Amino acid sequence: EAVQVTRADFRDVAVPAGAVIVVNPPYGVRLQERARVGALYKDLGDHLKRRCRGAEAWVLCGDVELVKRIGLHPKRRIPLWNGGLECRLVQFELY
Repeated sequence: EAVQVTRADFRDVAVPAGAVIVVNPPYGVRLQERARVGALYKDLGDHLKRRCRGAEAWVLCGDVELVKRIGLHPKRRIPLWNGGLECRLVQFELY
């Protein structure tokens, strides 16, 4: 199987059915970033719902509250540490 690694705005990436998507969006650690990052997570969720049907998505998230902004029910949540920050690797199945 082929692996394609891309650094791009998620809104510009075509995702074929059966793909596995791994996303590491900003965590919104700084207070002044929270609103902007919350909107980004909502946009990510909207994109996953509309344009990624039949795929599987994994999102590395530094704040469990931001996961809720995605608007999808997680299949799995794996706790881990990334650069000293407690994070979650969250799996979504996209129908």
